[in-house]
Amino acid sequence: MLTLTCLLSVVLLLLGFCWLAGDHPHDAIPPLPAREIVTVRGSHYQMGLEHGKAFRDEILFNIDRMHIWGGVSGNETACHALLQRQYDAVADYAPDVFEEIEGIAAGAGVEPETIKLMTFRAWNHFPSLCTAVGMKDSSGKVYIGGNIDDPAECYVLMRHEPSDAYNYVDMRWAGAAWGCNGINEKGFGYTLAGLWDTEHFEDPLPAVHIPTGIVHRTLLSKCATVAEAIEVLSEARVRWNTVLGDAKGNLAMAQCMGSVMGIEYPDDPGNNGLVGSSNHAFRRELIDAMAKQGKTPGAQPGSLDRRRVIEGLRADPNVGWTLNDLQNVLRNHDNYRPGEGYPSICNDTQAYSNCMEITADEPEFYQAMAPACRHPYVGYKVKSRASLVE
Repeated sequence: MLTLTCLLSVVLLLLGFCWLAGDHPHDAIPPLPAREIVTVRGSHYQMGLEHGKAFRDEILFNIDRMHIWGGVSGNETACHALLQRQYDAVADYAPDVFEEIEGIAAGAGVEPETIKLMTFRAWNHFPSLCTAVGMKDSSGKVYIGGNIDDPAECYVLMRHEPSDAYNYVDMRWAGAAWGCNGINEKGFGYTLAGLWDTEHFEDPLPAVHIPTGIVHRTLLSKCATVAEAIEVLSEARVRWNTVLGDAKGNLAMAQCMGSVMGIEYPDDPGNNGLVGSSNHAFRRELIDAMAKQGKTPGAQPGSLDRRRVIEGLRADPNVGWTLNDLQNVLRNHDNYRPGEGYPSICNDTQAYSNCMEITADEPEFYQAMAPACRHPYVGYKVKSRASLVE
């Protein structure tokens, strides 16, 4: 029996290597099932409790995966010191995070310390390949979206109705007290992409030590406009790329490397109503800051290719983008307009795709499950507080 098991393991491993080495059209990738949205409401503890109960299986899966990656050990001296600095910073910045953590742990039946470590360390183990894009149509309406290349099975879709903050929909790492993109009832939304170059940049100012995911959680619960969000990102000195949009027609891409920030707007010369980012530094503010340390932005081929797609779209004479344009740019492999040859950002991975239509009247969050190129977008409304009255 053991010999048969070993033989089967070897065969599966060889098949995996053959798939990686050979041609593998996106039609061969098994699709993940459509995702159901779960609504949590009340105090932060109560929302965490409902989160833990609803997604216990997903949380246990993530805990197992994090153990494999060493993500919940917390025994290394340097890691422990960093975690303590983060705990202290978040205790001042957003103490309700710890209430939510206690609720998640109680709901899932796991130790609070495990949920705490997963909340603060989960993204330390992912070389994020995500892409974020924002567009404005001819009437000034904003659409934002992106492809998330982290393992889709680790995430869940949630609608939050807190007792002391804005209602919002976001994608959550199951078991963690933060999301990776979303939209709130005020018509403010964000989506993100990792910034690899921050690993090689020494910030001249002391770090604030608030994990990026927790800062993004604050964006949805507290911000109604792009201007408010930029202020939050600046004060927290995050290290990430974030596309921001609001119902007033404001759109921006903030490329943040600690205390150094570059902002891109759709009306900047040559941008043609579009902003976006892959995973390397391209804003002049960041390039100059790295140059002072004798460093240059990374040249990862995948990131450069996806950035070229964004630059190519800016050459389009069309000045009024649509939601359909954004969705097709993110998910269609060959083109986003049949017969016109425009490239797509989708890259044949298990990436799933999210995008948002930002309006003042119940903005909508759309998701296409992994692989995004094989699934239609499903829409989810963000209920305003007034609409919740029976």
